This record gives sequence, structure tokens and C-alpha cells, in this order.
Amino acid sequence: LFTTLIMLLAPLMVGIIYGKEYVNAINFLRIGSLEIIASSMFGVYVHFFISKGKTKLIAKLLIFVTIAKLILDYAVISIFTHISFFAITAGVIAVRVISWYVYLGALVILYKKYAKEKN
Repeated sequence: LFTTLIMLLAPLMVGIIYGKEYVNAINFLRIGSLEIIASSMFGVYVHFFISKGKTKLIAKLLIFVTIAKLILDYAVISIFTHISFFAITAGVIAVRVISWYVYLGALVILYKKYAKEKN
């Protein structure tokens, strides 16, 4: 619900808080609001794995996703440097959104595997 409100009200929010000079930031705010969905679900799954004693699994997954994100960020910046600042920014934001959902997807898959185990 909150993400939907941000997406709908992004032009109004940017206009009131920052002014018309930052109209280009509206789409970045909309894309960034997608993190609200992913981050709220991270906590649920991470707490499950902590309760199962699988903290190393979470750490390994987080390290893997972070390294993959850094590599993709570098590639995007290298490729889009000659186009424009907005292309670089859009590419980096896309990589971040993708990495959030890859991390969340991996957590869900691992949850299905470990939820059946009994302690």
C-alpha cells in the first residue's frame, strides 16, 4: 500500500519537497519505493534462518549478492559512461532492484527447503 502511494504521489512529493528543478527524480523515487516491498520481506525470512541456526547461509548469500551487484554496477557504469549521467543512474538503480529481488527469491527458495526440517 505504501509503495503504491509513493508511486502515485511521487510527482507531488518531489514538487513539494524539492521543487520543479528535481522533476527528473520522480521516476527514481518510484523505482526506489520498490525496495520497501523487498526489505520488509527480508526480515521475515532472515529471522527464520536465524532461528534455524543458519546464519552462515544468510551471510554467504548476502556476500554473493553484494559481489554480484558490485560487478554489475561496475559493468553498467563502464558501459553507460559515454551515454549520460541519467543512463548510469538508471542502470545502477536497475541493478539494485534486481539484486534485492534475487536475494529475496533465493531466501524464498531456501525457506522452502529448510522449512520442512525439524530441529
